[in-house]
Amino acid sequence: MSDANQEMMNQAGIIYLSVMESLHGDRQALQRAFDKGVTPGSFVSEVISDFGLVLIKGDRDPADVANYNRTKAAIIEFSGSVDDWTLGKAGTVYSQNDDGIAIMSPKKNPNTGNFYFQIDQHSGATLSPTGDIQGDVSPSVRSRGIDIESAIEFHNERTAALASGRPSNK
Repeated sequence: MSDANQEMMNQAGIIYLSVMESLHGDRQALQRAFDKGVTPGSFVSEVISDFGLVLIKGDRDPADVANYNRTKAAIIEFSGSVDDWTLGKAGTVYSQNDDGIAIMSPKKNPNTGNFYFQIDQHSGATLSPTGDIQGDVSPSVRSRGIDIESAIEFHNERTAALASGRPSNK
């Protein structure tokens, strides 16, 4: 575990133990990987790829990378606890609805530096059999919140207002 924690810290700015339950639910994924002879570095690289975490590289601020990855882990954990949000390819968390597809992701506030939860509604978009989004790739509605619940509430209010033809003042 300590080797995986150190490798995750080096690559993604967080220790594996801090996001393990959000990503895998328990220690079993790590144990199965090690039982199969997977190295800590390979395990961490796979986790980063599978869940869409970002790497510390280039001019990326390690603190921003860590905050992004913690926020992403919270979104992934949320998707595993509700029926209408799904974890897709490379860590994409989405919800299919009557209007298309909504995607939830971490975003950084350029003014405060804090990360928040953003939901982009892609009207008319569909999912391919491989899990790729097809159709409109530019969001028709963008909603944000400092926590997941407020982002979803704001998103639901905005999409309902637009569907009914009412302007949304939020």
